[in-house]
Amino acid sequence: MSNKERFLTLYHQIKSDANGYFSTEGIPYHSIETLICEAPDYGHMTTSEAYSYWLWLEVLYGHYTGDWSKLEAAWDNMEKYIIPVNEDGNDEQPHMNAYNPSSPATYAAEKPFPDQYPSQLTGARPAGQDPIDSELKSTYGTNETYLMHWLLDVDNWYGYGNLLNPSHTAAYVNTFQRGPQESVWESIPHPSQDDKSFGKPNEGFMMSLFTKKKIKLQLPSGAIRMRRMLMRARYKRCIGQRSSAIIGQLILIKKKKWGFPPLRHVR
Repeated sequence: MSNKERFLTLYHQIKSDANGYFSTEGIPYHSIETLICEAPDYGHMTTSEAYSYWLWLEVLYGHYTGDWSKLEAAWDNMEKYIIPVNEDGNDEQPHMNAYNPSSPATYAAEKPFPDQYPSQLTGARPAGQDPIDSELKSTYGTNETYLMHWLLDVDNWYGYGNLLNPSHTAAYVNTFQRGPQESVWESIPHPSQDDKSFGKPNEGFMMSLFTKKKIKLQLPSGAIRMRRMLMRARYKRCIGQRSSAIIGQLILIKKKKWGFPPLRHVR
């Protein structure tokens, strides 16, 4: 069996609806198994890591078949469900219009053990000036970040819902928040948007569990996953530029928002 035949056999097994690797919204699960001990503790979440490998899968599919539409569809799915951008008429970064680049963050000390949380937000460490906010606005017309959230509850199994876009089943969630000793089983899966539906009355879950000051929205992203995504896009550009120049340019334009320079010379 050739490499192409072996790859396409695995590809069709992974993409078959009967095998359960993807949700009804077309989102890749972190694993088929639900009980796992890894970054998430529930396999039917997904991660930015899983998306990065999905894009790699579609790049290789395009290489072997000449059909790059699957890659474009995967990128569209990524934008729709795990990158909080303004689509479907929903602003998924609603607080960025109040963001102050002169005061971009507030310091909270990291504690060694989970039972020492919540941590007090203080001004003990100056945050400095955000150096790229004005550049983002002048270049793209907005300072909203174009980054993958690192974790989704794909089937809304925890029941928190997606407050940023209620039309989606998949919900933005987070886990690790309470220091280096916190294990997978000690972490508390929680929504990334706090409307005080969970946690202590009048506090919400963020003030109850993590910080002693209200935070309405958190969007954690995984930089190494973004780098992996850029590698996929660059590889796609190298092997597919002749057969897919239009799709290639669309993806190149989008990935430049991640700070990745254009590929000038391809042999």
